[in-house]
Amino acid sequence: MTRLLVAAVAASLLAPSAARAIDCRRAASPLERMICADAALRKADAALGSAYAGLLHGTDDAEIRAMLIASQKRWVAARDTWLGDLDAADARTIVLGAIRARTEDLSGRATSDPARPHWIAAALRQRAFAARFTGGPFAGFDTACYFLPVGQDRVYGCFGSRRFQNGDRVCTLSDDWASGHTTETRTVGRVVDGAVRTVATCTIGGGDDAECPGPENPAGRWTRPAAPAAATASATTAPAGPRALLDVELASDAEAETWLSTCLTDPAYPPPDPVPAAGTEPGSRPPARAGDPNGK
Repeated sequence: MTRLLVAAVAASLLAPSAARAIDCRRAASPLERMICADAALRKADAALGSAYAGLLHGTDDAEIRAMLIASQKRWVAARDTWLGDLDAADARTIVLGAIRARTEDLSGRATSDPARPHWIAAALRQRAFAARFTGGPFAGFDTACYFLPVGQDRVYGCFGSRRFQNGDRVCTLSDDWASGHTTETRTVGRVVDGAVRTVATCTIGGGDDAECPGPENPAGRWTRPAAPAAATASATTAPAGPRALLDVELASDAEAETWLSTCLTDPAYPPPDPVPAAGTEPGSRPPARAGDPNGK
């Protein structure tokens, strides 16, 4: 019993500071002071700290633990940045909802294995998917998270780029938030002379002429560099430091994984855009009827 108690104390001392509830004796920011002054907020913050500590204790995988720590630090930073200057009338309700939502996220269990935390199971699936490809210096995640205004509330959301590499092929899914909606950009690239040169790009939800082709959008088109000079201008060099190779807050769904697999393994991808029928190009006039050169 004594050894178990010592081990538990040691684990709590070694846990990252982000796992602990706010130390109200050292509360410095207006947001921290508001949490410390409210019994319900203090209780919610303590529950969040316990959920996070329990999640960390659910794995001894160093890479997954590093991802979880980075994720929680990112959430705390976003909380302080985006919820720190709310109107007093709304602040308590919004902050309490944000803390409880985060606690629920960290406490979730995997559907296929209820004994395993959902985020740890998701990280293992993410790793297994990436292991199907060679990887390389261009693979990894770039993530940014915000509290977005949704009606009178604030909802935490993460956006960024997921890059996967297979040999000299690099395929990227990027999500961006603007004007109340999300746009996904798909990019096919090839490594040439130590840099990734864009082969083609398209978007989903962008509302422009470069919407991605697919079963629901057969008229979609890829945007391709017009000349080698344009491809060179859009080349991306490898990052100075390693990117995170796991980030469950930028998880890909089954449809995205199918696209990534095709993009990474088919050297002829993307296929040529279909040739539109005469008179169906954007801005064109309908074909004239026989004997009527004006199409009337």
